[in-house]
Amino acid sequence: MIMSSEVLTDYIPIMRRDSDGVIITQFDYPTCETLGLLKMDFLGLRNLTILDDRLKAIKSTTGEDIDLLKLPLDDRKTYELLGRGDTLGVFQLDGGGMRSLLRLMKPDNFEDCSALIALYRPGPMGADSHTNYALRKTGMQEITPIHPEFEEPLAEILGTTYGLIIYQEQVMAIAQKVAGFSLGKAALLTSVKDDKDKSALYLNECRRMGIKVLPPDVNDSDFDFTPRGSDVRFGLSAIRNVGGNVVDGIISARKEKTRFADFKDFLWRVPMVVCNKRVIESLIKAGAFDSFTHERKGLVMVHEQAVDSIIGIKKNEAQGQDSLFGAIEGAEDQTFDVQIPPGEWDKTTLLAFEREMLGLYVSDHPLFGVEHILASGADCSIAALQGENRPDGQVVTVGGILSGVQRKVTKKGDTWVLTMLEDLEGAIEVMIAHPGTTEVHLQVHNGPKTTVVRLDDRLRVAPSPALMGDLKQLLGPACLGA
Repeated sequence: MIMSSEVLTDYIPIMRRDSDGVIITQFDYPTCETLGLLKMDFLGLRNLTILDDRLKAIKSTTGEDIDLLKLPLDDRKTYELLGRGDTLGVFQLDGGGMRSLLRLMKPDNFEDCSALIALYRPGPMGADSHTNYALRKTGMQEITPIHPEFEEPLAEILGTTYGLIIYQEQVMAIAQKVAGFSLGKAALLTSVKDDKDKSALYLNECRRMGIKVLPPDVNDSDFDFTPRGSDVRFGLSAIRNVGGNVVDGIISARKEKTRFADFKDFLWRVPMVVCNKRVIESLIKAGAFDSFTHERKGLVMVHEQAVDSIIGIKKNEAQGQDSLFGAIEGAEDQTFDVQIPPGEWDKTTLLAFEREMLGLYVSDHPLFGVEHILASGADCSIAALQGENRPDGQVVTVGGILSGVQRKVTKKGDTWVLTMLEDLEGAIEVMIAHPGTTEVHLQVHNGPKTTVVRLDDRLRVAPSPALMGDLKQLLGPACLGA
C-alpha cells in the first residue's frame, strides 16, 4: 500500500487492474520511495483465521475470553515448549531447520524470539549468525566484540544480542555512533546491505533453473547482474571490496572508447579511484580480468607494482608535469615496467579466492565431476536436509566438502569443531564433538575436503565408530585420535 499526505495523482500515475479492479501504480517501489511516498505491506495470513478459530473454541469449551494483546511474555511453559522444538504448525517456527535451532538456542525471553525470527534468513545464516547466537547464549561460544576498540561504545547496542549484529536498527545505530551518520544516511546503508546479502541467493536460484551464470568481467559486466542472451553476467558491484564509485569508473572508461585491450590498457584508462591495490586484487581473484588471457596468479604477483607505476604517472599528468610533446604516448609506455610471470594457481586455490570475493563458486565447483561419488555415499542432499518435511530424530548421510573449520572450546574446556558442509545444492553448519578435534581443525583448515558424514537431527555428527573411521581416512590416521 502506497501512502501520501497529498493526493496520490499529484505524484504518481495510477490505474485500475483489469483482473480484479484493484487500483495500482505503474511506478515501482524505489521510484515511489524516491518521491517521498511511504510503502507498507499488509499480509493476509491463514494463521490469523486459525487464531480466531482457536479463541472461539476456547470460549466455547472453557468460557474464558483470551485477549491476545494481554498474553504474558514470560510464560515459563511456553518457553519450555519452544526449547523442545515442539512448534509444528506454529507460524514461522514449524520448519525442520527452525525447530533444530530452537532446540539449540532454548529461548527463555521474548528478545530471544525476536532474534530467532530475524536470524533465520539467508543473509544471517550465510554468516553463521544464527548458530553463533545460540552458542553464545548457551555458553558454548565466547562473546567477542566486532572490534576491541568498539567493545565499550557498542555495548549498549549489541549487549542484548551477545555482540552480534542482528537487526537493521543495530546497523543504523552503529553507523550513527561510529561514523556520525544521520538517520537518513544510515537507512540508505541498510538498503545497500540488503542488496549485497541477496546476490548469492539469486545466483543459486539461477543455477537451479539451469541458467548459466558467467563470472564478472571488466569488459562485459555492468553494475548489477545483467542478461547476456540466455545467460546472466555477474555484476561488478557484487565483488567484495568493489564499491559503486569504482564500478562507475570502470563502466565510464569502457564506454568512452571500447573494450579494454589488456591489463595495461585497463589501468591507463580507468580513473584514479579504480587504481587501488585492494580493489585491483579483488577484481583479479574474482576473475574479472580473465578476458585479457592473463593468468590470475601472475596478475596478483605484479599488481601492486603496476598500480604504483600508473598512480605516479596519473598524478604527474593531473599536476601538469607532462612534457608538451607526446606526453601521453610516452607515459602510457611507462605504465608497465614489469612482466606478468607465467603460471597459474591450482583449481582449488582459484576457486577458493573466487568464493572469497563473490560469496560462492561461479566459474566452477570443487564437486563438479564427483557428483556420482557423493550420490552413491549419501542418501540426502543439504537442500533436502534444510527442507520443511524432514522428520525429527532421523539420522541422514550427507556428502560434500568441509571448509571454514573453526576450533571451539566450551567453558568446561572441552574441544569441538564447527565447520561448513557444502554440496551442489547448499551449505549447512556441522558440529563435530570428539576428543581429537584439535587435529581435525588443523587437518581440514588447509582446504576443502570431500567427505560423507552422518548427521543427527541437531546437525551434529552422529557418533558412530564407522563415521570416525571415515573421517580418519579423509583427514589422516591421527586426526581423530586412537
